[in-house]
Amino acid sequence: MSRNKHLTRKPVRLPEKATAHPISSLREVFSNFRLYELRKELKCWLYVGISNEDSAYEDVQERRNLIRFRKEIRKLAEALSVINNAHRPKREKERLAEQPLEMREKLEERNRPTYLSSEQMANPMPVVKRFCKRFTRKYVKGEMRDWLEAVITYDGKFPKPVYKDSILIFYECLLCLCECAFTLADKREPGKAQSG
Repeated sequence: MSRNKHLTRKPVRLPEKATAHPISSLREVFSNFRLYELRKELKCWLYVGISNEDSAYEDVQERRNLIRFRKEIRKLAEALSVINNAHRPKREKERLAEQPLEMREKLEERNRPTYLSSEQMANPMPVVKRFCKRFTRKYVKGEMRDWLEAVITYDGKFPKPVYKDSILIFYECLLCLCECAFTLADKREPGKAQSG
């Protein structure tokens, strides 16, 4: 065994953590990007992705696939946000309660899911499971890779820019959300007792 093994170790990336610790990984994602920030950035990424004529999305069908994927990942992010909020640590809830009422209301309004029905907000797991039935892990990773490349290589002008300094962390957060979804869909529903 190499004495320099420690030199070849890399830190565990956020998407890799999700398979073992989906709930704490969700907390990390939503501490990096609030729900309204995720929605805003997803919209920018979509426009940039379908505008990049020198990418996987130069084909009409690929653009359609990306539009459909973005719609589904947006809904998934909202469902996972509901799950994340249900599992917030007590100290985080207390910190939020200490904020002025006006600020709390504004944050709640901006981070309120807009694509989920009241039934889906009460039970978000069917949304998560539906995403995992529609897409395979392999497809998600491939689509996310193509999308990242389209965003990075886009050289046109866009009125609302994609923030270049956060591209990789946003990409990792999106992958993490997807990995959390697959992990949670494979397990029992969070917050419910497992039978047998």
